[in-house]
Amino acid sequence: MKNTNIKLDHKGEAIRITKVFEKRLNRGEGNALQELSAIKSVFPTYRVVADKTNVKAGKRTHKGLTIDRMDFCIRRITNNNQAAILAFAEIKDNFRGTQAYSSKVRSWFLANYDEYNEYLLKEIEWQGETAEVTSQEQEQDEAA
Repeated sequence: MKNTNIKLDHKGEAIRITKVFEKRLNRGEGNALQELSAIKSVFPTYRVVADKTNVKAGKRTHKGLTIDRMDFCIRRITNNNQAAILAFAEIKDNFRGTQAYSSKVRSWFLANYDEYNEYLLKEIEWQGETAEVTSQEQEQDEAA
């Protein structure tokens, strides 16, 4: 079996491990400890180095974009267009119960509402309208 979690750097005399493998080691998983100790016994002078995760500098994140906030944004962007609201409800129903429900709904939202931005989310927080949206969605779910 090929182990892709551990790589040997003979030039730099290092045993390179992935972040996932490092987490397994930190949790004290026996298999991970055995694998590393077996390699360390063959190369006792090599140091163990965890690889760094590369994060793109300009990557746009969508932290705080919940289902309720997407609903609010759709209502605000479309001026409460019933067709848009029903389309969003249909998408939520289609993905409900599936793995990665929120990310699938978020992907649909971002593909269809590219005019969304973080300023709209801040406006929601300032006005305290998330509670209003949440209660509206709960009433709609109970009626359905």
